[in-house]
Parts: sequence; structure tokens; C-alpha cells
Amino acid sequence: MSSNPPIKHHFIAQFLLAAWGDADGKLWRFTNPWMDNLAAKHVAPAELGYEKYLYTTPDEPPERAQQIEQVLMARLDDRAATAHQMLLDGDIAGMGRRERSAWSRFIMSLWFRTPDGVRGLKDATAALLGIDDTQFAKAYQARRQPGYPATWAEAVAKMGPHLADRAAMHVLRQQVDNPTNGQRLNDMHWAVLDIDGPRDLMVSDAVLAQTGAIFGPEGYLTMPISPRQLFFAARSRARLDAFKGLAPATIVKLINHAVVRRARNFVGATVRSEIDFVRANFASDLRPGLPEQLARQYQAVAA
Repeated sequence: MSSNPPIKHHFIAQFLLAAWGDADGKLWRFTNPWMDNLAAKHVAPAELGYEKYLYTTPDEPPERAQQIEQVLMARLDDRAATAHQMLLDGDIAGMGRRERSAWSRFIMSLWFRTPDGVRGLKDATAALLGIDDTQFAKAYQARRQPGYPATWAEAVAKMGPHLADRAAMHVLRQQVDNPTNGQRLNDMHWAVLDIDGPRDLMVSDAVLAQTGAIFGPEGYLTMPISPRQLFFAARSRARLDAFKGLAPATIVKLINHAVVRRARNFVGATVRSEIDFVRANFASDLRPGLPEQLARQYQAVAA
């Protein structure tokens, strides 16, 4: 692990963003930084989809504080990049268990690794640790040793103000490598749709779109993997075939609306001329992700 840890922690992998790059390797970045004044800039992939020190684990020594970014995310994205190239090449049939699992882990990471996802995890763990009748409290009493604090709440207080943040990073690590959900994703029907039309697909921090019950009989998810290619996974072959039957222009319209309307941080495109569409739709349909939903649930119980 590097002794000079990175400042920028990318929540959208650079290998994915690079697919939107032009001959100079750059794409158009649209952000909404000040009073609804949409900003457009031609940038390299390294200049979007990141937040400084996003995955830093507090109260850890310097050589361990950046392990989520330097070890977990670096390895995950490196392996997913290989799978991504196979998808771009139309070689789903050639993907072995290693490559397929790498892509599934990348998908699972997108459920949690964005700034709002990380904040949601921290809020959820903080609320959970504050509920005195949880399984943690019961387990603590069953295992409490002489000299330990009398209650779980007292033990939590003694472990310092950053316990919830440290626990959230542990949960993040577990969830991006969840073997049950990973296998479920591996078992879905996968396809890459080639889009031929006058308009490109766009990318954002909300690049992944899916049904609520992703693992239900009608569950599916989509992800643009290049300006002209869309990854699609479905629980049923019929759902996959129905989507593939849509006109390319319809697919682009549906996906771009989803990608832009749910974006919180940025939108990426191949051309600046998408600025009016982005301005009209940016962050207009924000929805809480799984970590945010859990945070609200636990906060309601703790109240």
C-alpha cells in the first residue's frame, strides 16, 4: 500500500468514465455547484466522480486509514476493469466465474460507495448503535466480562465518538463483497445492447438503475458502460427480451432520463450540446438509496 495515500477517492471508477473520453481522453462534466448555475467543463476522468477522503476510516493509524480506497476499491475496480472490457467486446460468453463475479462486486459497490451512500451508512450505523435493545446490546450482555461497562450504551460511549464511522466502513467492506447477493447477480441473464442512433448514452453518479425488488421475479438493472453500449441484467429471460425489443431511441431516452434525473454530483457526456437536457433534468428525481433508507428506518426506531 502506498505511503502517499490518495486524496481523491473515486466513487465512480475511472475505467468506466474513460469509456466516454474523446481522442484526448476527456469527456464533458456537468455539475451544479452554485445557485442552480449548471457548470460545463471538458475534463479527464480523474476530475469527476470523486470526493476527497471519502473512505477514510477515523482513528486508524495513517497506514490503515486509507485501506478502503487503497486496497478494497483499488482491487475491486482493477478486476472490474477487465470484466468491463470483455463486456465492451461483446464477450459475455467468455467471462469466467472470476470476471463475472468481479462485475457483480462492482455493481454491489455502486449501491454503497457514493457520497450519499457512505453518509447513509454512517447515519444508519450511528442510529443502530443508539438503539439499546438491538442484537448488539443482547450479545454484549451475553459476553460481557468483569470490569466491562454495565450496558451496551456505556460501552459504545467508551469506544469513542467515531465508532459509527468505523463501523460503517466495516459494513461497506462487507456489502461490496456480499457472497449471497453476488451469486444472485451472477445468476441473472446478462446482455450488452449496442445503441445505434443520433444520441449517446450519458453517465453520472447514478449510473446504475434498477427495480426496487432487484432479486424478485421481474427484477432487472441497467448501466451504461459506454456512450453506445448498455449493460442489462434481468432475473427472467422474458424481461431481457422485452427490453431488447425496444427501439434504440427509446432506450437512450429512458436511460438518459434515469441517469440525469437521479444524479446528485455530476453528469458526464461526450458532447457539450447535452447541457440543455442536463439543466432541465439534473437531480429532478432524487430517491434515497438503500443506506439512506436504512438510516431513516433506524432513526425512527431510535427516536
